[in-house]
Amino acid sequence: MRLRTRLYLWILSATILISGSIISYISYRFYKKTTRDQLKSSEFFTKYYADEITDQLNEYMETVRQLARAVEEYETIPEEDRRSVLSSLMRRELENNDELLSVWSKLETYAIDSLAHEWIGKRGSSVAGNFYYTFYKDEGEIKLRRSRTKKAEDVFTNGYYVKLKASKGESLLDPYNFSYGGNSKNFLQANLLSSVLKDGEEFMGTMGVDISMEQLKKIVQSADYHNEGNAILFYEDYHKKYYDDNERYVAAKNIYIEDSVLFESIQTEITEKIKSEPVEYQKDLYQFALTDSLNREFIAFTVPIKVGKAPERWYFTQLIPYDVINSEATAIIWQTAIISLAGIGLIILIVYNLIRSITTPLIRITELLGKMAKGEKVKLTKRKVTDDENETTLMYQALEAMNEGIDEKAKFALAIGNEDYSQDLQIKSDEDMLGKALLQMKQSLVAYREKEQAQNWMSEGIAEFSSILRMQDQSFEKLADDILAKLIRYLDANQGVIALAKEIENSTMLVQTATYAYGRTKHVELTIAPGQGLMGQVFLEKEPRYLTEIPQGYIRITSGLGESTPKAIYIVPLISNDEVYGVMEIASFQKFSENERIFINKIAESIASSVSVMRSGELTKKMLAESRSVSDELRSREEEHRQNMEELAATNEEQERMRKGFEDEIAFLKEKIRKMEEADSATAE
Repeated sequence: MRLRTRLYLWILSATILISGSIISYISYRFYKKTTRDQLKSSEFFTKYYADEITDQLNEYMETVRQLARAVEEYETIPEEDRRSVLSSLMRRELENNDELLSVWSKLETYAIDSLAHEWIGKRGSSVAGNFYYTFYKDEGEIKLRRSRTKKAEDVFTNGYYVKLKASKGESLLDPYNFSYGGNSKNFLQANLLSSVLKDGEEFMGTMGVDISMEQLKKIVQSADYHNEGNAILFYEDYHKKYYDDNERYVAAKNIYIEDSVLFESIQTEITEKIKSEPVEYQKDLYQFALTDSLNREFIAFTVPIKVGKAPERWYFTQLIPYDVINSEATAIIWQTAIISLAGIGLIILIVYNLIRSITTPLIRITELLGKMAKGEKVKLTKRKVTDDENETTLMYQALEAMNEGIDEKAKFALAIGNEDYSQDLQIKSDEDMLGKALLQMKQSLVAYREKEQAQNWMSEGIAEFSSILRMQDQSFEKLADDILAKLIRYLDANQGVIALAKEIENSTMLVQTATYAYGRTKHVELTIAPGQGLMGQVFLEKEPRYLTEIPQGYIRITSGLGESTPKAIYIVPLISNDEVYGVMEIASFQKFSENERIFINKIAESIASSVSVMRSGELTKKMLAESRSVSDELRSREEEHRQNMEELAATNEEQERMRKGFEDEIAFLKEKIRKMEEADSATAE
């Protein structure tokens, strides 16, 4: 082998080996880190959608509990009116809730009254004469379903009824297809049930609702992972009865994944690793590695769905192919970027006791009470107060007060139904259960609306800031300015600072990168040592600090009206993967709510993640530049060696030519001497 070829092989091999090793090492580190981030992101989204399903089911269960509590207060209603009042309450709940398919209740024979003999075989009862109402929707119309049980002893033998009677708790039944009122349209529905207990101990019966799975279907369908994952909702019997419309699934009464090997693997994991554990020891999320029949690898994230006190568990699973997670990791490696993600209204109307055994002068009052019992609005003529007040006068006055109270409560409930929460209701007395219930309902709805508004505010904010953080084609200084200015305005705060950790003279220092005050961005050069001041302490402790009592002279906010000390300061570390990249401080004239502090923490995590990505990108570029420099130097040395070899070859050729000339000249001289010697010999003879 020629020397030139040998040098080519050695130098090129060394260059390729060194460069390949550096790039492979960097890529491997990026791959592992990005894969971990993708797994954490998958866990977050799985929990998020599982929480949505759990919250939805718990809302339905709370409706069942409220209806059950209304039945438990039956003693406040006259015996002859209990069935009509409680059934009206159930009917109204069904009318006011579009997501309910049916509201029903089955009580023990003498649970709320002693009138079972009068109700045998009638609508709203059964052959046992018990309270048995089932209201359902049929093409928008509310109908009452008649009991089809023919034997009294079979009324209370249903599996769910016997189970709840024994447990005195709650239950969540698996969905099934059902058609109401002979309608050919089947609904995939689930049942939520609760025991009705007297004084919290004695079993009175059950209360339940049937819900459509459409709302849960929307949640499951929206829970895709970059349009590649598969969201699955398993039920207590492990049959998958709902899916995400992916082509790999078959729509049937019991829907199974097309690949039976993969589906059986998921079932095995749920059975052996989750359901085998006691409920109190079950974790919030489980992660499984699976393989299908084609040896494709998947990862499954499973969250147990816990609804109220029901012992049954559903399981929400996100099934994501490993190649999807790997593709995300590869994309982030090359791009050096990480893209980090009705109220229930109740109206309770209690009808006053009908007076049946009253003399002839009280007929008018009896008629009025009868109309009021039917829900008619009654207009009463005010009677003058006289000294001669008998029982009739007192009763009429009480009737007037009751009528006014009902009218006030109806107006109040109507206002609440129209989301007018400014109305107030005066409680007549400590025994005014309806008034208290309406006020409690108002408070619950107001709290729910505030919570919903806070969640929407936080979700919209995270989406806006994520879009800004995705613009990583600009410098981080500019990105930090944009983020800080947007955050101050979004929080309606007044002043803020972002300081990033940098190495200065072999020491880690916090360098003020972005400052926002007086309604505009400021550029102020300032360095803070770790442990120095509040920001330095937060950097070392890795924990946020919220101040409402500002130290004297710590900070002042200046405006056109003068200077003033803020009322609240929130300092939060910028942490990603347990590494602190800096500190952010927000000051405001208003105190920060808990939701605002949670929101600031999430934004801080996103900023830290972006800083991590950008710095990793800078490190990659630096290493690539060093690699190119080494390659250029090696190529230069190679060219120098090549030129030296060419010069050496030319020198060798010249020496060879001179040697050959000398040899020819020596041979010529030798021949000439030989001839001269021969001539001398001949002359001598």
